[in-house]
This record gives sequence, structure tokens and C-alpha cells, in this order.
Amino acid sequence: MTLTNGKLWRESSTLILLARSGKSQVKTDKFDYKVLVLKRTAKSRFMPCSLVFPGGVIEKGDSSRNWLALYESLGVPFNALTKVTQVNGERPPIFQYKPSDDELKREISLRISCIRETFEELGVLICRDKTDIQNKDVSSKFASFKTIDNAREWQKKVHEDHTQFMNLCETYSMVPDIWGTHEWSAWLTPIALKGPRFEAAFYLAALNDIPDVLAEKHEVQTSMWQSPVGLLSLHNKEEEWLPPPQHYELSRLAGVTELDKVASFAKDRSSKGSKLFYPIFVNAKDGVIHLLPGDKHYPQQPSFDKDDGDSKHREDVPMAEQRPVDGPVHRTEHKQPFFNMQLVLSKFEPHCGHLKPVVETKNETEDEQSVVKSADESKSKL
Repeated sequence: MTLTNGKLWRESSTLILLARSGKSQVKTDKFDYKVLVLKRTAKSRFMPCSLVFPGGVIEKGDSSRNWLALYESLGVPFNALTKVTQVNGERPPIFQYKPSDDELKREISLRISCIRETFEELGVLICRDKTDIQNKDVSSKFASFKTIDNAREWQKKVHEDHTQFMNLCETYSMVPDIWGTHEWSAWLTPIALKGPRFEAAFYLAALNDIPDVLAEKHEVQTSMWQSPVGLLSLHNKEEEWLPPPQHYELSRLAGVTELDKVASFAKDRSSKGSKLFYPIFVNAKDGVIHLLPGDKHYPQQPSFDKDDGDSKHREDVPMAEQRPVDGPVHRTEHKQPFFNMQLVLSKFEPHCGHLKPVVETKNETEDEQSVVKSADESKSKL
């Protein structure tokens, strides 16, 4: 999004990739699936050393209408492509972009972008070939992945030149699986962070098998497959840092242990739109409150280019004492910049038919099941 005085933030897309746990894998909790995350390097300009989902800035090639010819060559009719653009619900700024005659709609290009980034960073190729397209209904709750020869070589090419991703797909007669990649949420970096800002569209894709991962050595320190509760536990024990968007989205998943249910929910919810999550920072006596949409104290019309704070809160009063008692509470409370945070919910109903996140509870025994306090509420959505 831009103003007359220049660009406010960059647009990006992120993929929450889930995969069914293999029978040979040791189960440490009730989840039958795992989530793929990567750890950024210390040299990363944005949130270094954090655990994040794969993703990055949308590039010009992701929006090229040349993709249409490739989809057509594999027998994909135009109306099958436009299925993902049919959304009835809120549209954050990232989806309000008006494409030129040479560009695809954002609902398509952002999906291609996060699929490209997932291959570029982790070597996982979320694509369909002609056989997949002919033998399946294009609308699918599960995504497909492909294994190719010379994956490391292609990964290097795509890392150096994003347009090589289309060449890769043409070479192997495949296309990005936009139908198994479901719109999930949207986040905007708070202006209070005083650094580079991104509006990110989050997508969710579910796989029936765990693919091999090839971590890109310049951007990725390490990668892991772990259950939502397992990742939240690493953060709670201060072994790894999850930035607030990752922490919140994993908290949404923490109440749903079955991959089939998550995949069905994501597919059905995808057409209902997304509420933009733009945290408002408020200083308190013992930390910083991040107000989220739906909280009684969240501004009716938040300013995306000014750090206005919130007049209803006081810096000399503890965070817990400033929670509204007569209205919805939807916020996180941070006693430290990176750790010791608490998600606080009360009388709050999620926007756009979404899952209610699980509220974490402090547990000194580090029992991972302690984070499923609100699991029954999440399951009621499914």
C-alpha cells in the first residue's frame, strides 16, 4: 500500500504448511500432523533468529499473466483459476490492490508467491502436474507436492532470480497448487516497531505426507517439523522465539489435533475473507499490551501511519488491571520484548468465521497439554 509521500510497507505472503505425521515418527502429543517452520539467520534484516513460516515479499513475476498460459497448457480452464478469487467477506489492503492488464489478481499471485518462497527457502514444491489436474476436482482441501531432479540446483536459480520459478514449472510441466492453498489471515507490522514493515497474507496448505526439506543456506539457519503445541512449548520454555503472528496462528491450530479437520475447515473458511490484524502497542507499568481487532479498546479506525497509542490505558497501571470487564478482550500482554507473553481472551468471537485461539496457561512442569485450555471452543467451529 502507498501514500502520496511514498511507500508505507511491502506486501508479502506466508505459507503455514501442515503435513500428516508418518507412522514411524514418535508421537509426543495428540496431534496427527506437524507444522513446517524455519529459523531465520542472525543476519536477517527482519526478525533475526526467529522461528517463522516460509514466505517473503511478492515479486513481479508472481503476478505475471504468463502464468495463465502455463495453467491453460495443462488443461486448467480459466473459471477454475478464478475460483480462488471468489471471496465474500472483509478484504485487507493487500487484496484491494488493483492489478494492471498484465497482472493477476492478488488472490492468485499471493498464492504463487508463498509457494515460490516455500521452494526457495525450504525446497518444498507445492505444485500439481497434468495427472493431478485431470484426476482431481481442482478444489481440494489437501495440497499436492512434487519431487524433482536437481532440486538444489533449481532452488539456487530461484533464489537468485525469482522468474526462474516459472521456468522450473514449465520444465517439469506443473503449476503452483493454488487450490490447495487456502486463505487464512492477514497481518500488518505495527508502526511502533520502527523498522521495515510488511503486510502479509497468510495461507494454509495441508499435505498427506511429509516432504523432504532442503534448507537454503543463506536465509535459513535450520528448519523443523513440529506440532503446534510443540512449537508453542519451545517458545514458552524460551528455547526458540516465535514472533507474535506465528505465535497467534499456532495458538489457533493448537485446539485442533486432526489434520483432516484443519484441512476441511481451512477450505470452507477460505472464501469468507480475512480481518487485518494490526496490533496497537500500549505501554503499561509491567510491560506492553498489544491490542488486537475486536478488543473493546481497539480503535474503530486505527491509523496505519501514526503511532497514536490508546488513551484508555495508563502507563502507571499493570496490564492485568487494564483489561475491560464489560466488553470483549482480545490482546496479548508482553512482560519482555520476546518472551513472557500471554494471550488474553474474554467475550471475544473471531472474525470471518475463524478459529478461536487457545489461551496458553503457565505451567512450571512444562506439560505441553497445558496450552489447550480453550481446545473445546476451537473444536466447536469444526
